[in-house]
Amino acid sequence: MKEEIQYINKKIQKSRKKNQEYELGIDTFHLCYVQLKQKILWPSVHINHILPEERKIITEILLENIPTFITGCSILPEPRPRKDSNQIHYVRSYHENGSDYIYIFKVSCEYMGGADSSEIKIEGRQGIAPSFKTNRIYFSSLLIPVSEIARDNKGYINNFTPVQIKDAIFKVSSDDVIRDFRSTVLFDEIDFSEVNNKITVHFEFNSSWKHNKLFYPFVIDYLSLCMNLIHPDKNAVDLYAGIFDRCFMNFMSGEDSGTMSAEDKNFLKRYYNDWYFERIFSRSGNPHWLVKKVPDFF
Repeated sequence: MKEEIQYINKKIQKSRKKNQEYELGIDTFHLCYVQLKQKILWPSVHINHILPEERKIITEILLENIPTFITGCSILPEPRPRKDSNQIHYVRSYHENGSDYIYIFKVSCEYMGGADSSEIKIEGRQGIAPSFKTNRIYFSSLLIPVSEIARDNKGYINNFTPVQIKDAIFKVSSDDVIRDFRSTVLFDEIDFSEVNNKITVHFEFNSSWKHNKLFYPFVIDYLSLCMNLIHPDKNAVDLYAGIFDRCFMNFMSGEDSGTMSAEDKNFLKRYYNDWYFERIFSRSGNPHWLVKKVPDFF
């Protein structure tokens, strides 16, 4: 497996392709996806453990269609957390003002539904997802503060340790959230929407985040404060890394957000205001939202 991972990483590092034409969407379950203009053949995968050949095929699909989402990334040998066995995780590091961050792009490899019978090319069976024609690639993506980054002998990232901020989370949590947090080890099953909202409000500057039902710009994940990325093009993430570092440090210091620089306040104000979503309906009649405008800082 080590050799296979290094082979895939080498292909990612060498890629210089441009993205195919695409739109970003959010489905009725608030899951993000890339919507391509053309259909692709998604492979059948073992959803409890993606096999090396399956990772290779999916990576090639990404490099052919949305390469800038994984430019400069390494593929993790195992997903983090490991319970995300139906995903492939691509990571890239950032170093900002003495602190380290990991960009993680998670691709959902299993069948997410919605295909016509003619689009199913290989039927699924127990533990194995079907192969199907689709124009969607489902994903999630974050910037995560980390205390340690592990690399293999080729320099590729193979693990990381998030900066855990339990005490800071408690300061902005309700009693119900704190009780849930302390009573379960299944961290990802806790509903942190209340906390995510409070953190989002913390960084509002003469603006108002209007899209809580779709996504929060800042979220609690990996026991840490993360920046939630639904537009993970590398140029955008390169820009966001610096502002997120300053937001994270402000949050951890316990200072009022008003102490941030005027430049950062203006950046966040534009970031909060410059999203535009169009409501559409899927073939089955479920509401979806297409991202028609993203913050443009370039």
